[in-house]
Amino acid sequence: MTRPLRLESPGNLYHVTVRGDRKERIFESDADRVSLLQLINEAADLHHWHLLAYCLMDNHYHLEVETPIAGLAEGMRRIDGAYTQRYNTHYQRVGHVFQGRYKALPILTEQHLFGACRYIVRNPLRAGLVQDPAEWKWSSYRASALLAPGISGCDAAWIRVAAADGDPERYRSWVMAGFDDPCDYLHPARKAPGRQMVESAVPTQAVAPQQPVLIPVRSLSEILDGCAWPCHGADDAAVLRLRFREAIAAGYSQRAIAAALGTSHVTVGRVLKFSLESAAHSGHEW
Repeated sequence: MTRPLRLESPGNLYHVTVRGDRKERIFESDADRVSLLQLINEAADLHHWHLLAYCLMDNHYHLEVETPIAGLAEGMRRIDGAYTQRYNTHYQRVGHVFQGRYKALPILTEQHLFGACRYIVRNPLRAGLVQDPAEWKWSSYRASALLAPGISGCDAAWIRVAAADGDPERYRSWVMAGFDDPCDYLHPARKAPGRQMVESAVPTQAVAPQQPVLIPVRSLSEILDGCAWPCHGADDAAVLRLRFREAIAAGYSQRAIAAALGTSHVTVGRVLKFSLESAAHSGHEW
């Protein structure tokens, strides 16, 4: 029986979870974890994801992703398919590495947005693997707390700014606060009558339920500052392609970019298509 298609829309936020087949380990070594992070980085780059948080556990991993362009399914297929192929080839195995398709829970409220960011990086603590999230190097926590560099595809600074006004110490305190929070809003299928959250994940007053979450972005004029069309030379073209991708990732349409530069959306689309094809073929950022 054919599985139903996942419906996607531009601008959505998701809490993504991928588990190992039969809940078995998906990593045999640190090199495996590095390999998966590389694939996540590539997918975030190619599909214009705004990756806010991640955590690799022993038998599953979490992502918190905003998709300015509807491309979650394609990106997840790329990650899980390529990792399965690498894993089976390296360890001379066959069959599934992951348990079915990924789970993607839409994030519709500010409470869920902040709660998922905190829940994801606290996973190693809940599992009893570490006493401090800073001890787990396979999550975005260390980058958000300014303790270590993160992967280039993750905007680890966003949650530090949003939850703690950019202060790393306040961010660390916020992550640890309310550790007994049952996080029922992260698991809508679970019911816990009478249980209340110890502390709201949102550092400020939560918005009304079902309100779309809007992440602050830079203005289009700021992103395209210094750009002009037509461009002259390979260096100018590379900068222009980079700025186009930044604008798309920030949620601006190709028509809006075209109008700002006095060209057509077809031209913008061709520039973006060229950059994506070049990155896919070369395996490197342009």
